[in-house]
Amino acid sequence: MKDSDSKEVAFMGRIMAGFTHEMKNVLAIIKESGGLMEDLLSLVQEGSFAHKERFLRVLDKIREQVQRGVDLSTRLNRFAHSPDEPIATVDLNETANQVAMLAERFARLKGIVLKADPGNDRLDLVSSPVGIYMALFSGMESCWNQMKAGSELKLLGEKRGNEVAVRMLPQGDFGDPGEFAAGVSQTEKWGVFLEIVASLGGKVEWSEDRAGFAVVFPSGEGLARS
Repeated sequence: MKDSDSKEVAFMGRIMAGFTHEMKNVLAIIKESGGLMEDLLSLVQEGSFAHKERFLRVLDKIREQVQRGVDLSTRLNRFAHSPDEPIATVDLNETANQVAMLAERFARLKGIVLKADPGNDRLDLVSSPVGIYMALFSGMESCWNQMKAGSELKLLGEKRGNEVAVRMLPQGDFGDPGEFAAGVSQTEKWGVFLEIVASLGGKVEWSEDRAGFAVVFPSGEGLARS
């Protein structure tokens, strides 16, 4: 990546990080206000306010959506900080979980459910944090564009000796595995995906039955590429 490009990405990340901090402050105020309203409603004598239960149900929905907003803002904030260091230690498990949540809307528009199963172990590699995000997202996008609505795409992190990987596994009625693999491999987005992975020193391995593939990277120090 050119130095000028890196500076532009870092600038965008900085602005986004500041914005998400402000959004979390807004959500915190809404949460506190909702909590205060619940406290006030708890002081109302039974039977004196006919709409008490209805208000409580609405406040419960507000609380749920505020928490969802906090979770999304937290994920976006972490993503925004990814350009802070051009090369850094990346936990592939955590990144897979992050990118699955950030890409949820894109998959949902295609009728696809994304599920990440990162496990409890760290899968560290030294690479470009932004590049890893791009690789995983483009891999998922290549999949959901070829999958049938109603099916599911699962991300599974795993350790492979001196390598770390994320397997992308279509689940449910996504069609014939061979036709799926052929369809994915012929798209322009797949070519872009392979280029990104290769630029990071990684590789893509299809499963024997062609029902999914793994994005594989070498783990350890000194393996990142510019």
